[in-house]
Amino acid sequence: MDVHATDNLPVLRDYNTIINGVFASFVALSRKIGGELPTMIDHVTCLFDAQQKFIQKALQSKKP
Repeated sequence: MDVHATDNLPVLRDYNTIINGVFASFVALSRKIGGELPTMIDHVTCLFDAQQKFIQKALQSKKP
């Protein structure tokens, strides 16, 4: 299963809904507040990106 085929699966659609909705608002507000938050949000964003890639890889993998 290629990356584009997995994009339409419910688990990734739901994950992307969170990323593009609530999480995007959290990122924008954190950057607006400033201070240490922009640095923290960069790390959190990397974690969410890594989680998304992990889910995609897991969906593409065959069962052992």
